[in-house]
Amino acid sequence: MKEVNTMRQPTGWEAAYRKRPSGGYGTASEHEDCGRLHEIFRGNRVRRVLDLGCGDGRHLVHFARRGYVMCGQDIAPTAIQLAREWLAKEGLPADLAVGDMPRVLWPDCTFDAMLCVQIINHHRIREIRQTVAEIHRVLRPGGYLFLTVQTDRRPPGPDAPKSVEVEPDTYVPLAGHEKGVPHHEFDMRELLDELRDFRLCEELMPVHKDSLGYTCLLAEEPEKTQPRARLASQ
Repeated sequence: MKEVNTMRQPTGWEAAYRKRPSGGYGTASEHEDCGRLHEIFRGNRVRRVLDLGCGDGRHLVHFARRGYVMCGQDIAPTAIQLAREWLAKEGLPADLAVGDMPRVLWPDCTFDAMLCVQIINHHRIREIRQTVAEIHRVLRPGGYLFLTVQTDRRPPGPDAPKSVEVEPDTYVPLAGHEKGVPHHEFDMRELLDELRDFRLCEELMPVHKDSLGYTCLLAEEPEKTQPRARLASQ
């Protein structure tokens, strides 16, 4: 009798990180705005920082070296394991957790700042809104959100892996290293509307595009009038 493999195959980000060799962390440098962020954070009482969608830890390592209390969350267990290995090699502490971004695994008002680099668009719009609500919940009043995302709304090009549009402006690749990972295509107007309850900090960092073409912005969490509850579906 032919043996049937009933083991569930990894998909999405977990599949992508499993393809990396052992010790394959540190393959990407920190975002080009990190130097400026350090200057801003240092001058504005920022100590505890969450990297949401931390991957293998490039920003955890960068900011932990500079004395910040770092936390990281990622949906891929292998990414978290790679981050742990890299941090251990550097002798740096960090609090890490496996979890999807619509449910941030820390209490209210925990963080002075959050990093959300090239990750906020990797869900359907409902889950993106849940993520934004969670960011509001775990940031302290006056805390900062640094976010980067593409805002040149366009469908996948002819050279991109075949994908399916699962809702307006959200595509899921059917092949390639991001197979199964949703990609919501923002334009600038929609992005700012989804972030409307933040205050843009253009006096500290003007909205701009980085060298890869991602829109980058720094925003501040307003004063909280009441505790922010999780959405019902969470």
